[in-house]
Amino acid sequence: MKIDNRDVKVETFPKEYYSFELYNSRVRMLTYWHQISEILKTNSKTVLEIGIGSGLVTNYLRYLGLDVKTADINANLNPDFHASILDFNDNIGKYDLVVCCRVLHHIEFDKLGIALDRISSRTNRYAIITLPVDEARIYFMGRITASPLHTFSFTVPHFIKRQYSKMSRKAIGSGLWQINSSKDTSLERTRLKISEYFNIVRGYQLPEDKSHYMFVLEKI
Repeated sequence: MKIDNRDVKVETFPKEYYSFELYNSRVRMLTYWHQISEILKTNSKTVLEIGIGSGLVTNYLRYLGLDVKTADINANLNPDFHASILDFNDNIGKYDLVVCCRVLHHIEFDKLGIALDRISSRTNRYAIITLPVDEARIYFMGRITASPLHTFSFTVPHFIKRQYSKMSRKAIGSGLWQINSSKDTSLERTRLKISEYFNIVRGYQLPEDKSHYMFVLEKI
C-alpha cells in the first residue's frame, strides 16, 4: 500500500498504513528506543500518548505496567480519545507525562502555541515531543561485537538531497513544516515558542536519525 501524505489527510489514513512492514522501518525503530528511554527517565506512572502511530510505544509501556491512554485525530486507529490536539478538553484528563512525537508538524506553525497550551493543560509535570528537522546527512554506523552501536554523521548540501530524490523518484519532504525548513520555523524560533509553555530540560537531535529533534519538557 502506498499513501502520499501530501494528498491524504492524516485523520483518514487507513490502519493498514501503520503496519509493521510499511511503517516501522529500522530507522524508525531506533527512534522508538529514544522515546521509551526518555519516558522511563521521568518515572511517570500515567501517560497520554498523542498520535498512536503503529502502537508500538503505547503497547510496550503498558507491558511495563504504565497506565497509558491514547489520543488521535484518526478514528481508524481506535484511540481512547478521538480528537484533534487543538480541540483537547478536560474530558481527556491529566497525566504525569504527555508524549507527542512527530505530530505537531501536521498543524500550521502559527498554531503551535495552541497545541503546546493544550499539551500543558493535560500534563501534571512532564511532556516529551519530537519534531522533524529539514536537513541532509550522510550516516556511518559501527560497533565491535558486544559493544554499543556508534553513529557518526555529517551534513551535506541540500542540492544533493534534491538530486537523490529526483534519481530515486522519491518525494522531497512531506509538504509539512519542519524545523529549519524556513526562517519562520528555525530551531531558535521553535525553542522560543516551546519556552513560553515549558522549561526545556533537554533538547537534541537523535544520533541515528538527526531528522528527529526531541524535547524533554517540564511544565512551568
